[in-house]
Amino acid sequence: MKYIITFSIGLVYSMLAFGQTLNLTDFTKSVIKEYVSQNVEKGSPDNMIMCCSADSCHYFVDIFEDAEEYYDTTGMSTVNFDDIDLKVSGIELPFLFTGTINAKELKANKKYEGYIYDPLIWQIAFHKDGTLCKMFTYNGTMDSPSIDNIISLAERYLGGVSLTEYDEKYIYSNVLVDTPAVFQQDEDLQKILSSNINVSKKILHPSIPVIINLIIDKTGKAKVDGFFKKYEDEDINAAALYAAEAVCKCDFTPAKHRGEIVCVNYALFFPKSMFLH
Repeated sequence: MKYIITFSIGLVYSMLAFGQTLNLTDFTKSVIKEYVSQNVEKGSPDNMIMCCSADSCHYFVDIFEDAEEYYDTTGMSTVNFDDIDLKVSGIELPFLFTGTINAKELKANKKYEGYIYDPLIWQIAFHKDGTLCKMFTYNGTMDSPSIDNIISLAERYLGGVSLTEYDEKYIYSNVLVDTPAVFQQDEDLQKILSSNINVSKKILHPSIPVIINLIIDKTGKAKVDGFFKKYEDEDINAAALYAAEAVCKCDFTPAKHRGEIVCVNYALFFPKSMFLH
């Protein structure tokens, strides 16, 4: 009996070591296969990773192929299906899988310290009720950034897609939305800025001296939100702020993201040439 108990304990530890503790839901398997079909040219993917996390309002799942083995996957939970070895880390999300995750944190291999790594990542966001949050879901595939396939899978296997008050009030980045906010006036935006700059000082700094952030609301109205970058001379900053306020008197076409009209951050750049009259 002693040997049977010892063998059983050894078997459990062996299973944990290889991560055979997770059972993926149909949604998760389908999403992984969708990623592979769009991003892996041929054969089985090398080192597929799924990292699960959360903030106060959402759950997040990052899915990507770690072909360069940038991350240390030693001891991570592993699931094999359809010739795909999926490594899983982070928190446990029952609508994506059942079981216990071995690795709570995804760490880079020490040999890659200081190395910039930018794989094609699908970030899939969910609300706390398990419905898909389309507003913060991004398909990193370069040729096909649409998330329609992910939405279709959520409607088939999960509770569908929902939109919360947080999503509606959130201020998005104008460079990350589907349709950015656009300045409506016939006159060029940079010309309006230049015509409202009135300083006599010489600008010696070689780069962009001032960046001011605007918020464009859902009606296309703009307001100054503050400086993203200031110059060391307050007269220059004041001149840029005056020009930004002039722009706010004009209308913008509001931004749209995932079919919804949204508020966005909009950066106004004031290059050195604007102050050299």
